[in-house]
Amino acid sequence: LHIHTPASYDYKLFEEWGNEYFKNLSEDKMIKIAHEKGVLYGDYSSIDVLRDLCTSDGYKNIKEMLSYYILAYYIYINHVSIVVVTDHNTISGIEKVEKAINKMSSKFPNAIYPEVIPGIEISCADKIHLVAIASIDELNEYFHEKLSGSLLSEKEGTYKTSLDLINELNKICLLYTSP
Repeated sequence: LHIHTPASYDYKLFEEWGNEYFKNLSEDKMIKIAHEKGVLYGDYSSIDVLRDLCTSDGYKNIKEMLSYYILAYYIYINHVSIVVVTDHNTISGIEKVEKAINKMSSKFPNAIYPEVIPGIEISCADKIHLVAIASIDELNEYFHEKLSGSLLSEKEGTYKTSLDLINELNKICLLYTSP
């Protein structure tokens, strides 16, 4: 399953929501939704525990953390065994969804643990969205050393064409596969 996370500029938690609705949602409303959906339970329902988890796991705030928890919850209840995380023009959601899946695993002890495959969906100048899938180390290196300097913004993507990026990525792949 190819997914986007809250790190994507156009993420919306539920299909019927616009991304502006999601962006303007309060922390209290997000906590209420997480309770209603059954995501929060036992020790994970205390606001103090949520604040501690948020800080220790590197989320910006409780709202962001619960967004990832709800996403992980739906991955589990829909029996998804592999997710390819390809956020728009960022790789910042990969580790956060992995942490959320790990936390949610205690709620689903008999479920298959979902494998997270890291990737990125790059919005190119020619309006083509190019998906690259690689190890997190390769994506980190490519994103921080090559791509981030050519991004206009996370929303607009890069000024490079898809052909330019394909050629760039092919050179990098050859470097990684050469003896």
